[in-house]
Amino acid sequence: MTSLPTIFHVQYLRIAAAMMVVLLHASHSYAVHLQGRGLPVLLDGQKGVDLFFVISGFIMTCMTARNGVRPGDFFLRRLTRVAPPYWIVTVAVLALAILAPSIFHTMGLNVAHVAASFTFLPWTHPETGTALPLFQLGWSLNLELEFYLLFALVLAVLPARRVTAMVTVVAALVAAGLIFRPGVAAFRVWTSPILFDFVLGMVVAVAFLGRMRLSRPAGLTLLVVGSAALFMTPAPQTTYDPWRWLTAGGPAAVILLAAVMLEKGGHVRRVPWLRFLGDASYALYLCHYFAIGAVRAIWPSSAADGLIGGALFLAAAAALSLIGSVLFRLLIEKPAVDTVRRVVVGK
Repeated sequence: MTSLPTIFHVQYLRIAAAMMVVLLHASHSYAVHLQGRGLPVLLDGQKGVDLFFVISGFIMTCMTARNGVRPGDFFLRRLTRVAPPYWIVTVAVLALAILAPSIFHTMGLNVAHVAASFTFLPWTHPETGTALPLFQLGWSLNLELEFYLLFALVLAVLPARRVTAMVTVVAALVAAGLIFRPGVAAFRVWTSPILFDFVLGMVVAVAFLGRMRLSRPAGLTLLVVGSAALFMTPAPQTTYDPWRWLTAGGPAAVILLAAVMLEKGGHVRRVPWLRFLGDASYALYLCHYFAIGAVRAIWPSSAADGLIGGALFLAAAAALSLIGSVLFRLLIEKPAVDTVRRVVVGK
């Protein structure tokens, strides 16, 4: 597998996607758990996950653009990149659920559910009845790992046909889900139309790696159009909304296409600290729930009112989330991934 040179605009989009999710959960926490008024729940923030998925499809396609990538090596490297930090956070959630269950609004422990949570197997949550793991944000990682597995299976196909193969596989899975409407949580997740987000990212990668070029005005126009579409389309009604890949994934793909084409044309401003935050975006996704909970625990009830109070809460939650993500990235995530890779992959 080739090492992908840093694409700064992709790094910027990664941290933007993570912050969208942070603001969604922070605004929800303020409105629901603190019963704060004056600040709407920023539902469009859930589209940050779609942006993540599109970026993932793009990166995986670019990294494996050359022949000779072994499917097993690809999947193992992706697993050892994603799993260790997620397992650490899941262990922390499990410990809190045992020692201090009162801090959770929905938490029921079930041996099968806990085991499935560690193995990225979608399983029905014992309390909510939804296909959520113990650490509920892990629902997106279940889909991420499914994409890695499917991608590994099509790696034997020539590079020019990988996108076609993935479109065929994903379309078949989604069609099966729509036709048979599986009641089992795993099959319901594995046949979700949101899988098309990854395919859209692969299409963007093909354009980026090919001869396509955009002028600076065209790229900026496309970026504005994609951004407007992302926030003007309705927020997904459910996690597995059948049209989510089109209303959220489509605009996200347009934004990514504009961003990478601008950089391809040399129109990029390199901001090292934003690049670093892009590296910490996975840590931010994993850690922000804890940061928001900490801010909520100390937030005075008298301040939970009005637009200004809500904005201050969002700012505090975002700041603590960013600080926590940087610490988690440097002190936990990177050492854990490096250690596991040395043991499992050998480098």
